Amino acid sequence: MNKNVVVFSITVVCIITFFLIFSIFWILLFSWGDVNSAKDSLSIISGIFGGVTTLSAAVIAAYLFNDWKDQKKYEIVSSLAIEAHREFIYAKDKYLFFLFQHIYETPEITYKEVDDDFFNVISKLNLLDAILERFQFGIRIDSEIKSVYTDGYCEVPKYYRNVNDLKRYSETQLQMVADKAFARDKELFKKLLDIIEKVEIKN
Repeated sequence: MNKNVVVFSITVVCIITFFLIFSIFWILLFSWGDVNSAKDSLSIISGIFGGVTTLSAAVIAAYLFNDWKDQKKYEIVSSLAIEAHREFIYAKDKYLFFLFQHIYETPEITYKEVDDDFFNVISKLNLLDAILERFQFGIRIDSEIKSVYTDGYCEVPKYYRNVNDLKRYSETQLQMVADKAFARDKELFKKLLDIIEKVEIKN
């Protein structure tokens, strides 16, 4: 639970308790010797106190609900950012394995496998960006997504997408392709880490 909620709840309880004790002493002081008057006054105070307690409970519940909603938002953002970060690294590594598979003689990977992984991770990043905008989080990743995917990965020429065609290129040439495709991925990684760090501070 958020520390602010605990402090708020304790404050409300203390105010109610003070009000109750003060009311009882006030009744006893001014109704001393008159039993009926004291009983009536205590009955009225009990009714008022019950209403105040109910209202206070509702206020605390609303405060807790709002705090829970905020925490849930942060959990969603953090979870998506962590997943997207991990899956992007995996998709990038898979693409590198695809490019260099004939050089290092690794198990064959098709371009479709690589493309499917990238499509999935970009979909997740777009969802994260939409949530960041909706929650007014103060950080957006739309430009980083465009730089990495539209202006980077998708700009790799089609003749680098066939396993047999790749065999015509040297390791140096393929490394240049990989470097160009992911020239700005560090900016995306930094933004994702900034989002995760911001969530940690909020919690």
